[in-house]
Amino acid sequence: MAGHSRWLAAAGLLALAFPAFAEKKASIKIYHPASLGEALAGKRVLLGTVSGNCSEEFASLLAADLRRHGITVFDRAGVDAVLAEHDLRIASLSDPDAAMEASGFLGPSLMFSVEVPLCEARERETTIEGGIPAAYNSRAESRFTATIHAMDLNNGRELAANTINVDLQKETQSVNGVAEHHGPKDARKMAVQRAAVLAQRMYAPWTETWEVPFRDEKTCGLREAGNLLTAGDYEGVVRLSRASAVSCVQDSETAGDAWYDLGVGYMLVQNYDQALSAFEQAQKLHRRRMLKEAILGCQRIKVFSEDMAPLWQNAVVEAQQRAEAQADIMLTNGFIIGLVRGNAAEGDIIGMIAAQPGRFSLAEDDLAVLKKAAVPASVISAMREKQKK
Repeated sequence: MAGHSRWLAAAGLLALAFPAFAEKKASIKIYHPASLGEALAGKRVLLGTVSGNCSEEFASLLAADLRRHGITVFDRAGVDAVLAEHDLRIASLSDPDAAMEASGFLGPSLMFSVEVPLCEARERETTIEGGIPAAYNSRAESRFTATIHAMDLNNGRELAANTINVDLQKETQSVNGVAEHHGPKDARKMAVQRAAVLAQRMYAPWTETWEVPFRDEKTCGLREAGNLLTAGDYEGVVRLSRASAVSCVQDSETAGDAWYDLGVGYMLVQNYDQALSAFEQAQKLHRRRMLKEAILGCQRIKVFSEDMAPLWQNAVVEAQQRAEAQADIMLTNGFIIGLVRGNAAEGDIIGMIAAQPGRFSLAEDDLAVLKKAAVPASVISAMREKQKK
């Protein structure tokens, strides 16, 4: 899948500012497929040219993390020797013809090339706050930018050019009379490590969390709905909030809050059209700032989900095809969640679990994640059975 994206450490895709007066927060999960989709399936990764300050450190972290995700990374020295036998060099593989020639003896592979135009850090002047004892405030800042180019060596085509931007600040306060400093070296290291984490989005699905206020008043059943929210019973939140919205004194702010909570509940179960409808009802009764921002956020998530649906569906089809062709495909919790997000049929998922090897985690926290991702109980049961074997 071709693409170009930018990631910021300082802000999420749909981050919105909310006032702090709500008593509870609802966490809306936004699921993102890996930007490379299934392009890495069955392929190994060759680290190509690496340029720029801090680039070797970043590339080393990238290679280690690829391996942690079960992706085979070529040994650079061994590849250099093999390429030399064919009068080729790593740098020459940016040429499509050379890439396809190398693919002939390296096998199905992707090449990741890394450019780091910015890697800097500095320590700010220490400030002192009055008092006994005095407080010493020290701050270090770091900025890092890298672009990862992914090329399919089989055809010499660039699949993605992903740019990662990191802008970090580390502040420390000391009251022992001595300033505690985070030097530029430590600040730069933190930025590089953060960039390596963001790079995972190329080859692994990831989840973004957007927190929205949930009205938790004592009247009109709102507190009970808030308790269901805390328990993770989102269908219950929808059911109780709907009943509260109808039974509350109409034309009241409390009824507006009930409609608002209903909208949040619908977002939690990913019914964005119904969420917007509930928010519109709430808007007739009050004009709280959080309502306006919730509508904006819901609209964005709805558009994003519709745009991502074909990618998830393609991933599901490709995964099913690979499952039929490869008896050794390893199913994981994340893989199952991806199938659900791609609207794969429940029976098909259960069939894949029965037919393919699986390495599932089903501890209490893992089950909560699966349930919040709307994985059917029958699929979780099949995962349990697979785990016993």
